[in-house]
Amino acid sequence: SSKSIAELSSHVIARLVRTNSRLKELNLKANDLGASSAATIMRGLAQTASITSLNLSGTKLGLVGLPADLNSFFTELSKLKSLKYLSLTNNDLADVPESLCRLVSLTTLQLHGNRVVKLPMALGQLHGLRELTLQGNRLSRLPASLTDCAQLELLDLRNNALQLLPP
Repeated sequence: SSKSIAELSSHVIARLVRTNSRLKELNLKANDLGASSAATIMRGLAQTASITSLNLSGTKLGLVGLPADLNSFFTELSKLKSLKYLSLTNNDLADVPESLCRLVSLTTLQLHGNRVVKLPMALGQLHGLRELTLQGNRLSRLPASLTDCAQLELLDLRNNALQLLPP
C-alpha cells in the first residue's frame, strides 16, 4: 500500500525532532496531518526533553484517521513533560482525554474551535495554567477542579452552551 505524503513527512519530521536535542518550538499549524501522522511525530518528540511549544492548530486531528490513532496521539503527547504552550485549535476534536492533564508544565492550552462537549476532571492538575481558550466548543458545564488552576489569568468560554458553572 502506498503511504500518503503526510505519513512520509511525519516520519521525516519525527526523525528530525528525535535527533535535534535543542528544538524548543514546533509549529505544524494548518498541515493536513491527521491523528496517525501526528502520533508518529509525537513519538519522535517524546524522545527529546527540550520541546516547550507545540502548535498543531488546524491539523485535522479529529477528522483524519481512526479513534485508535487519536488515542495513540494523546498518549504520546502526554509524554512531553516540558511542554508549556499547546495549541490544538480547529481540529474537530470531540474529547479532551485525561492524559492531556499529565502535561503539568503547561501554562497555555488552546482548545478553541473544536466540538468538545466535556472537559476531564483532572484538568485541575494543571496548576501552572495561565491561559485556557475554549471558545467555540459545545461545553455545557465546567469541571469543579478548574478552580484548582489558581494561576489562570485568561479563560475564554465564548460561544459554548454553558448552563452550569463550578461553585
